[in-house]
Amino acid sequence: MKFIFNLGRQSELSLAELYSLFGEQNVRPMTANLAVLESDDLPGNMEEIGGSYKVSGIPKIIDQKDWSRLSEIISEYVKSDKDLTKKITFGLSIYNKELPLKEIHKLGFQIKKKLLKDFGSSRYVENRDQELNSAQIINNKLHKGNNVEVNIISNKNEIWLTKTLFIQNISRYAARDFNRPFRDSRNGMLPPKLAQILINIAAGGQKSVVLDPFCGTGVILQEAMLMGNDVIGADLNPQMINFSIDNIKWLKTKFNIDQDITSEFMVGDAITTQWPHFDCVATETSLGAPLSKIPNSNSFNKIVENANNLIKGFLENLANQLSSGQRLCIAVPAWKVSSNGFRKLNVIDDLDDLGYNLIEFKGLNNKELIYLRPSQVVGRQLLALIRK
Repeated sequence: MKFIFNLGRQSELSLAELYSLFGEQNVRPMTANLAVLESDDLPGNMEEIGGSYKVSGIPKIIDQKDWSRLSEIISEYVKSDKDLTKKITFGLSIYNKELPLKEIHKLGFQIKKKLLKDFGSSRYVENRDQELNSAQIINNKLHKGNNVEVNIISNKNEIWLTKTLFIQNISRYAARDFNRPFRDSRNGMLPPKLAQILINIAAGGQKSVVLDPFCGTGVILQEAMLMGNDVIGADLNPQMINFSIDNIKWLKTKFNIDQDITSEFMVGDAITTQWPHFDCVATETSLGAPLSKIPNSNSFNKIVENANNLIKGFLENLANQLSSGQRLCIAVPAWKVSSNGFRKLNVIDDLDDLGYNLIEFKGLNNKELIYLRPSQVVGRQLLALIRK
């Protein structure tokens, strides 16, 4: 069976996550922002995947020459698994083909007219753009029950029709991000979705003991626990450990974490600490000084040198505690210095000497997995590594 994943804004990170979870042999890019998963079933809990905001399936593949008959074809496609005795609400999203809104609306109302004959009552959720937004899908329950969102994907000589099965609920992310007792906005806050990507690349979908040696206020720890993993959090700053402990206590109360899932905390320098047993490492290291612009050359070089020394020392210490084949995914700073260029850490060129291999991802430049929000100067470069 084929499932279509809508990839996030930085699709390379989303693909690396899918490859880690499902295997490169089962995942292939379809367009710049869509990927196909071959699987017998929709696997796992989609709420645990950070890089893909929508999943659709039950594909019907037709020829491009059938575009003129699309309203008729979609009407039949919609009816195939719906209860004709109940009202139907439907919406449309168009991919890989630019259509004027008036043409999309025309198609929608043609489909509505045809569905009225079978359902007695139907409602079309009108497009504001080529693609329905998440709020429209969630508020109209277009991924549940007798309602449906039809995705129309133009793919070379074919048109793929799919039905939405899952949509990321942004309010759930916000609830556990902004409502936590303690946050650290001054040093930058790791988005929960990016934390999920780090964990999934490191753990590969396996239940694990996840170590975060730079745990801060515990974002990675909370996401790992929500996935069913035991966690170990460490940080040089005792206050951050206290914040993490309180945030995890809050999480367990608010989100019904299984009581058998364990959390352990310790104060420690990532360059010298010996950690208890762990299976994989997912962490965001220190990103250095928060910057709104690149400073003068001397100051900038000092910032980069300090970050490089810290992360090199951490990787040296960690290598002595890892067994061959153990994986880690770490976010390190990368500074945007031009419209299409970054200053990266020198330690990346020393990974082989330190005992690590970069994990190869099909069709991706493994040294270019960078998360950067618009207008930011300090990005997060994801290093997916395996101990030699």
